[in-house]
Amino acid sequence: MKVSTLYVIVAAMAIGASTSAGAQSANSWSDIDCSQSKIVAPPGLRCRMTEEINGSSDARFNGQGVFRNWATFGKKDGNKLYYLVYEGVGPQSYKQVFLTLEEEIKKRSPYAKNGRDFTSPSQISGGDYERFIGSDNGQCVVIRKLGPAQGKGYKWVLFANECVAPGKGISDQEIARFMQAADFHA
Repeated sequence: MKVSTLYVIVAAMAIGASTSAGAQSANSWSDIDCSQSKIVAPPGLRCRMTEEINGSSDARFNGQGVFRNWATFGKKDGNKLYYLVYEGVGPQSYKQVFLTLEEEIKKRSPYAKNGRDFTSPSQISGGDYERFIGSDNGQCVVIRKLGPAQGKGYKWVLFANECVAPGKGISDQEIARFMQAADFHA
């Protein structure tokens, strides 16, 4: 083995070892009491979080850093709710937004995986949103809120969707209330 190749391998190992000692390289979700969650959502839902994740091995994050994911989901008053936050842990960690709302929520929310007829993104105070039809033909909305700027992205990004029963609608005022109520305490 050439000395230069050995140097590159040792340097790569040193860089990998310099990330947080407790950070994992893959998502490992744990159920938590919702009082421990940093997501602001209605009571009565389920909550989960990951351990700290080494961002360099997680395709959803660019750059070096350590991250934690938070999720809150379930049914409330007949509506299906799903909240997901990607949180950068520490000042060198950030989340870049490079997927559309439709792409992101279809990959993450069980209520949107088979969603269809997504509208174009619209801006509303606090973030952006799209309407869509859920797999059960109910009306749905997905929102995205960006946390404070950090590095080349954001300290955290919140995605949430709400689906109502078929035959019901979601008004612009209800979307505005959903956007205002959904939050994250970093």
